[in-house]
Amino acid sequence: MDRLAVICVDPSSTISGGSILGDKTRMTKLSNDSRAYIRPSPTRGTPGGLTAYTSDALQLCHAASYSFCILESVGSGQSDNDIHSAVDMTLLLIPPGGGDDLQGSKMGSVETCDGIIVTKFDGDTKEIGLQTASEYKMAMSFRSTREVGIYACSSHSGEQIPEVWEYILNFWNDARKSGSLMDRRREQAQFWMWRHVQNKILELSRKSSRIKIASEEMERMVMNGVVTPRRAAKSLCYVLFEKE
Repeated sequence: MDRLAVICVDPSSTISGGSILGDKTRMTKLSNDSRAYIRPSPTRGTPGGLTAYTSDALQLCHAASYSFCILESVGSGQSDNDIHSAVDMTLLLIPPGGGDDLQGSKMGSVETCDGIIVTKFDGDTKEIGLQTASEYKMAMSFRSTREVGIYACSSHSGEQIPEVWEYILNFWNDARKSGSLMDRRREQAQFWMWRHVQNKILELSRKSSRIKIASEEMERMVMNGVVTPRRAAKSLCYVLFEKE
């Protein structure tokens, strides 16, 4: 692995619009390595767990000859699952004692991930980490038709890190040989095409003077219960696409 790119996505505040973007400060050694590129990015309200330009950033990293790219999404849940449509392999990181997520907010990520990593596998949390990994192994044996690797590792002690890396390399090589890697990338290209269409339509609607005029009346009618939000949105779409 010659060069590494790390794209970190941080959630933006729904009130102030700001983001902490502190991931790079926690990667002291990596930040000082000339072969590494680390880019924190705010979501700015974009749904799905990524930013509006994450896929473009990954393409640029590949074009700049970064042989390995790591994409960290925001803490995703049942529906924030766009990361599966942006990478070759999805790993779900779970803290010790995170077994309750099997019934809760992480279920969407569990169903689409290619590997599950229980973190902080050291010190006082080591026993809890083993229990969490066992819970996920049992649950995945019932819920998934795919073989998903489940590991417990520690970035502090380095325990099980080589095994996780070997699993990643084997997964990627097997996907490349079977053709599933290219199938996944083709589906991802289609996904992002339509996502960009949605974003472009939203951008055009915000810039449209006709939408601005019509939306003021529609917003008033929606707030007063005269029309439903769905009916109002449909009317605004007619305004956006009608000929001058």
